[in-house]
Amino acid sequence: MTRKDEKPAFQQDVHNFRAFAILGVVGAHALHNFYWPADSYTFVILDTLFNQSTIWFAFIAGYLFQHLSVMYSTQSYYLKKLKNVFLPYLVCSIPALVASMTFYEQAMPAGFYELPSASQAFLFIVTGKHLAPFWYIPMIMVIFLLAPVLIALDHRPVFYLALPPLLLLSAFLGRDGLLMYLELSPYFGQLSKAVYLLSPYMLGMFISRFYTQSMALVGRCWIPLGLMAALFFVLEVLNYHLTPYYIFLFKVLSAPVILYFLDRQFGVAQRLVNNIAVFSFGIFFLHGYFLSGTKILVTFLSDFDGKFPGNIVAYTFFTVAIVLASLLAITVVRRIVGRQSRYLIGC
Repeated sequence: MTRKDEKPAFQQDVHNFRAFAILGVVGAHALHNFYWPADSYTFVILDTLFNQSTIWFAFIAGYLFQHLSVMYSTQSYYLKKLKNVFLPYLVCSIPALVASMTFYEQAMPAGFYELPSASQAFLFIVTGKHLAPFWYIPMIMVIFLLAPVLIALDHRPVFYLALPPLLLLSAFLGRDGLLMYLELSPYFGQLSKAVYLLSPYMLGMFISRFYTQSMALVGRCWIPLGLMAALFFVLEVLNYHLTPYYIFLFKVLSAPVILYFLDRQFGVAQRLVNNIAVFSFGIFFLHGYFLSGTKILVTFLSDFDGKFPGNIVAYTFFTVAIVLASLLAITVVRRIVGRQSRYLIGC
């Protein structure tokens, strides 16, 4: 695999990684549409493989942030994030907010549903608790607020020396470590998650800033890096959800290796990969509705109480169906509203 001395304007590796990451996100959430035996190693292996694929999303976001930093303007940056991220988040939240505030109660702190409706809506928006995937948006908005600081740090590369301890801190904290250790209210969950995902975001920035050197190093060392990632994968399977969170180390170590090997075309499948990558943000916003809708439909039409019996074949077909249904919905919306779809569904 050859690498140019400078990053090309269009980067095939990052483009393909977007598709890879969103498939991981959908795969993680689709697992919970099935019943799995309590001692199921199939579930644990699949969950370790796909869960927390948002670490890869944070890595890609950090990479693109640094990659585009030459055009950075604080005011323009914040306006774009409000229009392209927060606005579609609000629009896509409406059905979930209505459901969560009327007939489908979510797991919220005690006393939540005694609050006024406006307060409930606000707290749902800042926590993302109204639809399973939506926690990521208020979390990434916290990191977006740090953009001027991160730009300043990127201009002084010595600060990247802080990455190893920050990555280890994330591995020991986990998503909710800040809440536990500081005994914060659950409403501060997105702040804890932002601390957790800041280090992979910064790792993406680092890889982008030193792209040629990083990819050359990965090209020489992908075997030991891959073996270390595999080791952490196995350790997570054997020590499921225990501290330190080996799943974090698995995802972080695998990210540059995956990036390296995705710098290629996938033949006849590349068109589908392109669509998944281009519409990844729309898939993110919509797939949760198809998953929740399927649970409701199955509850009414069968005795499965919203979930199917778990097996690898059914799970694989179901996950593919959710991705294709999301792509179809995106196509319909885009044909109706054209380019304005970016402000409605994120793409």
